[in-house]
Amino acid sequence: MSTASFNWIKVSKQMHCPICDKPDWCMIARDGSAALCARVESDRAAGTKGSGWIHRLTDNPQPSLLVRPPIIPKKNEEYPRASRERVNLVYNLLLSELTLSDHHRENLHRRGLTDDQIAEFGYETLPQTGNGIKLPFRGLPRKRHLI
Repeated sequence: MSTASFNWIKVSKQMHCPICDKPDWCMIARDGSAALCARVESDRAAGTKGSGWIHRLTDNPQPSLLVRPPIIPKKNEEYPRASRERVNLVYNLLLSELTLSDHHRENLHRRGLTDDQIAEFGYETLPQTGNGIKLPFRGLPRKRHLI
């Protein structure tokens, strides 16, 4: 049983490893026939670089049995939704730290907006970093309960 012959799905918080019951490091064959567990040893090592061990789950694999379930956010009663006033305060504090890039201003002009309309509607640019958005929280309070 070669690991290359499987179409693997990474485990997740919604679909734990069936061997170690953890949400990370491991994979499950898409047909449900095997698991590659990075924690629990078996008699079949996966590759030569210590990536884990193969565990047979069933002798009757089903094509495309495992499809990653959609991520459905869990309701967390411990942290109720912020009030409209609080959300408005946070967004306004964030917007007060941002500016509109020249590139975005030019795009808005091409769409027919004037500088007065751009200012009235509050268009701003979120700065980008290599891995996502960098938020400039220089002037925001650092209290965890703010949001």
